[in-house]
Amino acid sequence: MALVAVSPPAALPQHGREPLSGRREASGGRGLQLPLSLYLDPSVLPEHAETLRELAQARPGYARVVDEQDGAIHVLGDFELEEVAALERRRCRVIGAPFAERILRDPAALSWVFALPLFDVIYRGEGSICCSGLKPADKMRCSAFARWMGARFSEELAPGVKLLVASRVSLHPDSKYQAALKLQIPIVRPSYIEMMWHTKGDVAMDTHVLPPLCGLGVCFDPRQAEIIEQLRNRAESAAAVMEALDQAEVVIVKDSFAPLYREARKMGILVAPPAWLERCLQLRRCVPIAGDFEVLHPKSAVLAVPSSSHPSTALAHSKLSGKLNLTDNQCGLALVECVLCLLYLAPGQQRDMAKGLAWKCGAFTTLDPLDRSITHVLFRVVGKRLVQVSVPIEDDRVAFIDVSWLEACVQEGRRVREESYPQQHVVYNPSCDAAIACVQERVPIGISAAAAGNTAQATLQAPPGVAMPPGVTIQKPPPTVVEQPPAAAAANTAAPVTATATRGGMGASSVAVASKASADTGYPPQRQPPMRSLPLVEQGIFAGTVLGMVGWTTGDADEQALIEKIRSQGGTVVHGGTPPEVLLDVQLDVLVCREFGPPPIPAPRVALPLATVHWVNACLADNTCHLRSSFPHFEPGPGPLPLEAMRGCSIRITALEACSHRRRKRIEELVVLLGSQVAQQDSRWAQITHVVCVVPELLDKRLFEGAMKRSKPVVTFQWLCDCFRMQARLPEDQYAVSIKSLAGSALQIGGVAGAQTSAASFATKVLASHEVLISPSALGSDPQLPRKAEELGAVAHTWRSFAELMALLEAYGVHPVGATVQGQGLGGSEDGEGSNSRRNVVVLLDQEEAGESTGPMAAFAAAAPPETRELFVIPSWLSETHRQLRRAPMEAFAALPTTEPGSPAAKRQRQDEATYAWQSAEFTRLEQLAEDSKTRAMQSKVQQKLNEGLRLAELRQGTSRLGG
Repeated sequence: MALVAVSPPAALPQHGREPLSGRREASGGRGLQLPLSLYLDPSVLPEHAETLRELAQARPGYARVVDEQDGAIHVLGDFELEEVAALERRRCRVIGAPFAERILRDPAALSWVFALPLFDVIYRGEGSICCSGLKPADKMRCSAFARWMGARFSEELAPGVKLLVASRVSLHPDSKYQAALKLQIPIVRPSYIEMMWHTKGDVAMDTHVLPPLCGLGVCFDPRQAEIIEQLRNRAESAAAVMEALDQAEVVIVKDSFAPLYREARKMGILVAPPAWLERCLQLRRCVPIAGDFEVLHPKSAVLAVPSSSHPSTALAHSKLSGKLNLTDNQCGLALVECVLCLLYLAPGQQRDMAKGLAWKCGAFTTLDPLDRSITHVLFRVVGKRLVQVSVPIEDDRVAFIDVSWLEACVQEGRRVREESYPQQHVVYNPSCDAAIACVQERVPIGISAAAAGNTAQATLQAPPGVAMPPGVTIQKPPPTVVEQPPAAAAANTAAPVTATATRGGMGASSVAVASKASADTGYPPQRQPPMRSLPLVEQGIFAGTVLGMVGWTTGDADEQALIEKIRSQGGTVVHGGTPPEVLLDVQLDVLVCREFGPPPIPAPRVALPLATVHWVNACLADNTCHLRSSFPHFEPGPGPLPLEAMRGCSIRITALEACSHRRRKRIEELVVLLGSQVAQQDSRWAQITHVVCVVPELLDKRLFEGAMKRSKPVVTFQWLCDCFRMQARLPEDQYAVSIKSLAGSALQIGGVAGAQTSAASFATKVLASHEVLISPSALGSDPQLPRKAEELGAVAHTWRSFAELMALLEAYGVHPVGATVQGQGLGGSEDGEGSNSRRNVVVLLDQEEAGESTGPMAAFAAAAPPETRELFVIPSWLSETHRQLRRAPMEAFAALPTTEPGSPAAKRQRQDEATYAWQSAEFTRLEQLAEDSKTRAMQSKVQQKLNEGLRLAELRQGTSRLGG
C-alpha cells in the first residue's frame, strides 16, 4: 500500500512514489482517514509505547492510539515472519514502532513509503532489489526484509533494478548475473540484506560484494603444475569451489592439446584459459568466456585477418606467412589425393587463406557439398556446437575437421593424422544448412551480405601444376561478367573463385555488390528485441521450457491464443521481434514454426529443436509432452505442405491397438496435411484409394482380402511418413502389406476388437481369485511384478516387514504352524471343485531372502508345515506365468526347501576348512580376502534391492491410501 502524506487537519497530499507493482495494497484500496488509528501490540516496549501515546496526544487531529484491532494500523515492536504473515492474511496494515514514531514526529515521512508492512525506512538506495540463485526460503527472507526496510522488490531484472542479491555467480548468458554485469548493477550476497535488517541501519556494501568466483566449480589440469601453483589459491580466495572433472563447471587448461580439454569438451563442460581466470580476479567479476578468453587452437592463428591498426598482430602474421608463403610457385603433393570442402569457412580472407594452403599441398578444393569426391570438410571448431551440413556423413570416407589440420600438413610437408586434431560435430540436415542456402542464393531472412559473403557456386578447382585424380573432371562454366570496384577486383585476383550464374540469373559476386550497395544507402534494418511472456503457473507439461514462435504476423489472434495455452501449462514463450532471427539471441528449448519447411531464420550454430503447432496442440490435448519424433508432422519437415501428388487420395486407417484413439487422430492429421482425405469406417470401397495398416499383425483378414480383390493398395504407416519426409508420393509397392504378415495372427477370425477382447478376458482369468504377496527384495528386483499380477486377474499386495507378512497371511488363513483354514491357501487342487470361489495365496520371495540362515523368515520356514512352505515361490514364477498366460507349476519355483518325512537331515556345514601342507598362510589369507569381498558385494546388492523395494512399496501404499 502507498500511504498518503497529510498535513493536519487537511487531507493527505499525494506523494510522488508509486506502490510496488503487482502487490496487494494493505488498505484494501481505500484512502486513509484522519485521524490515524494506531493499535499498539504488546510486543512494543512500555517506554516506547508511552512515547507514542504522548506524540499522538500532541497531534489529536492526526493520530490516536486505540485498544481495538479492527480497522487500526498494527504497530509491532519487532517483525517476525510468521506473525507478519498472519496479520497480512487478515488484511491488516502493519508498521514498526520506529516508523510509527517517525510519522508522528514528521508526517512528511509518509512520502518515503512504497508499501506495507514497513518496519522503518532503513534502506535509502535508489531503485528496486532483485534476487538470483537463492533457495526459496532465502529468497522469501530476502524479499521480506527488503520490503520491511522500505525497499522495492522485483522478481525480474527489469528496468529500475539497482541492486542484485545473489548467492553465487553464473556463466549462463541469459542469467540475471550476466545481465547485471552488462548493466553495471552492484551484486551483493544475501548477508548484506540480513546485516542491514539485524542492525536496523545502513551497512557498508564493500564487505558484502559477491566474490568474482563465488560458488563456481573449477577444475585445474593436474599436469600443469605451474598454473595450479599460481592461480589455485587465488581462485579459492575468490570463493571458487575446487571440483573434480565430472563435477566442475569450468576447466582451466593452457591450450587445446591438453588431454583434459578433450575430456571436458566431450562432457559439455566449459573450458577457459588461465587468462580468463586472471581477468575475473582482476575485474572482481565473472566475465563470459568469449573472444580472447576462449581456448583457441595455436595452429589456427594463421587464418586470423591481420589488422593494420595493430603492428604486433601484423608482425606475427608476417612471421607465420614466412613458412606458409601463398605466392610460392612450388606445389607439394602431400594432399594430392584429397578434396577439401571450404563451404563452411567464413567467406573472404579465411576461405582464401585455406584455399592457398590446400593448393600448396596439392589438394583440390570445392564449395559443392554434393561432390562425391570430398574427403575433408574444413571448419573453425570453436566450442561444443552442432553444425547442420549438406555433406553426407560417412565416417570411413569424409572427415569433418578443424583447419589446424591443414596448417599442420603444410608445416610438416606430409599428411598428418586427422585424429590428433579437433573434429566438428555435425548433423546431416540440408534443409537447415545456412551455408548451402547462401551458395544457392536462398539466403534466409537475417543473413547479411557480410555473413553470406561470396555466394558463388564454385566448382572443383585444381591447384596449378597438379593433374586431376583419375575419374575426376573439372567443368568450366562460362564466367559471369560483374562490374566491381577496383579494390574488390584486386582482392579477387589474389584468390580467384570460379562463379556461375545461380538461380534467378544473378551471379554470386553481383549479390555481394548489390548487398554492399544497399548497405551503403545508410538505412540499416530496424532490430526490435522479441517479447517474453512468462508462465501463468509453476506446474504444467511445459514447466521450465522456453518456446520460441516464428512465422506469425504481429497481433495474430491465433498466436495470442496459443501463447496463452502454453503459459497456462507453465511454459515461457518468446515471440515477436524484427527481424525474425532475433529469436536466436535468446536461449530457446524449442522453436515452434507456423508453416512447414525450413524456418525463415538462419540456421543457428547449435542445432535448435524445431516443432510445429500440431505438436503443441497434441501436447495440450493429451496433457503430456510428446516427443517431437513421435509423428512426422510434429516437425516442420523439408518443405511446404500439402503435396499436389497426394490430392485425390482417400485413405482408410485401420489395424490400430485398442484405446488408441489419440494415435488415430494424429495419423488423420498427417493425412489431411499431406493433402489427402480420410475415409471413414462406413465409406464404400469405391471411395477408398488406399488402406494404411498401422500394425500389420492386427489387420482384419476380411478387410485385407476385400482390398486385394478390388486392387486397393494396403500399405504400412511408414508410407505416409516417407511421403512427408521425401515431399513426394512414393510407390506403394515398397510398403505393401503381404499375406505373410497375417499368418498366425489371432485377428484372422473375429477381427481386431474380438481378438483383443478375447485375449484380455483370457489373461484376466489366469490368476483369478489369487492374492499375490510381494516381498521388498522381489519388488526391488522387478518393479513390474504388481502390474503383471493385476493383468492376470490377481490382487497384488506389497509388504515391508515380516510383521506385515504375518498379518496378511493370518488374514487369509495361513498360519506358521498347523494347516491352513479350509477354503483358503492352496491346499486344494487347482482344478478341483470350488477353486473359482476361494482365494489362493502366493508369496513371492527373493532367493537371497529365502536363503537366510538366521532371522524371522528362517524361523518361520522351519516351523511352517509343508503345505504352507509351498506358498512361497521365487519371482520368476509370476514372470513365467505372465509370459505363457497359464499358471506355472509352483513346485518348480519353490523358494523355501521342503523336507519329506523320513528324509535324511542335511549335512552340517564344516566351520573350518582343511589346510594342506603345500598351502601357505599368505595364500589362505588371500582366499579369505576374496571371499569376504565377494560376500560384501552380494550384501550390498541385496541391500540395494531391499531399499528400492521398500521405496516402491511406500509409494504404492501411499497411492492406494490417496485413492481410497
